[in-house]
Amino acid sequence: MSISLRQRILFTIIPLLVIVAVLGSAGVALLLRLGNSAGAILRENYDSVLAMQRLNESLERIDSAIQFALNGRQSTELTRKAQVQFNENWETFQEALETERRNITLPGEGDLVKALEQATERYRTRGDDFFGKSPTEQQEAYFGKPNGLLEIFQEIKSLSGQILRLNQNNMERASQEARRIAVHSLSWFITGLAIAVTIAGYATWNITRTILRPMHSMTAAARGISQGNLDQVISYQSADELGQLAQAFNTMAHHLREYRHSHSAQLLRAQQTIQATIDSFPDPVLVIDFEGSVEMANPAARQLLGVVPRQALHPGTGIWQPPEPLIAPLHDALRGQRDYLPESFDKVILLGTGGRERAVLPRILTIRDPAGNALGAAVVLQDVTRLRLLDQMKSNLVATASHELKTPLTSVRLAVHLLLEETVGALNPKQLELLLDARENSERLLN
Repeated sequence: MSISLRQRILFTIIPLLVIVAVLGSAGVALLLRLGNSAGAILRENYDSVLAMQRLNESLERIDSAIQFALNGRQSTELTRKAQVQFNENWETFQEALETERRNITLPGEGDLVKALEQATERYRTRGDDFFGKSPTEQQEAYFGKPNGLLEIFQEIKSLSGQILRLNQNNMERASQEARRIAVHSLSWFITGLAIAVTIAGYATWNITRTILRPMHSMTAAARGISQGNLDQVISYQSADELGQLAQAFNTMAHHLREYRHSHSAQLLRAQQTIQATIDSFPDPVLVIDFEGSVEMANPAARQLLGVVPRQALHPGTGIWQPPEPLIAPLHDALRGQRDYLPESFDKVILLGTGGRERAVLPRILTIRDPAGNALGAAVVLQDVTRLRLLDQMKSNLVATASHELKTPLTSVRLAVHLLLEETVGALNPKQLELLLDARENSERLLN
């Protein structure tokens, strides 16, 4: 089953579209995965880190309030202010602890939060009791071991620090994972891009081979035909649109070759017929082209004028310099203005030299195409040498006969004149009539 050109183009473009769609979909999926995973992890860990930071700040201020109470235990006012600071910071501490309790996401984080809650409960209980004790008991409650406020403070600091580091480490791992996913995605994109470039290169080569090369061949063949070389054949391998076009082109070239051969044969026969026709003329006949060169000449013209018809392989042939009286009429005929058809012997031209001098009466006819445009001219040099001699002989004969007739007519005229004068006697009417007719006829013949 043959594949059409349209199907080839589709088979070339569709894989590229599929690769682009796959690359785009994979890129969107990877970016969404990277963004969602990294965003969720970073958001959860960031909330825990922020909660532990607030918790530590509140814990530091609670511890500062206890130490402030220890340093100002001789003053009731200072002790009261320290207790107020203690109670206020416990609210912030509890909020941060509650945030962390709701944001347990990592393995081991729940145990640390439970231990932190237990230590917080002990720290809060002993802290509330701290402000109701005497200065000596406060000193023992803060520095005493085990379960002194300072010891519990350090335990809470340690637990919150562990939770903080656990979330920070997980943030670092999430960052590394995001970086790994990004590198992985970049690798896939580079691989897909390389595949797309490879397929695009192959598609370009395939299109060049299947489309552009036949088109270049057809262009070269068309140029050859325009230059007259009809022996052009385009090879084709497939039966698609390009193959059909190449086949149609070859058929056209074949028909053109046949037409040229048949037309050339017709032209050759027509030229041979015309040449044979003008060769049969006894008078010189020339066919002049639009540029004034001789295209055809019969043997009489070649012998009398010494011209040779123009030949394509011999530049400079076919040149004929017409006699001076024919230059203007020939120019007019070649331009299609008017023909030159003289009738009287006063337009006769003498050609040749010596004993071969001939008297010719030129006739020039314009050759036109069907549209009426001038293509050249036909020159016929009618040989009137004998007719001219006969005309001269006739004129001489008439002159001689006229001379020979004038002498007796003059004598007759003189005799008639004498008789009319009646020098020899009177004339009767009949004689007078006859003599008058004789005198009239003699005068007419003499004149």
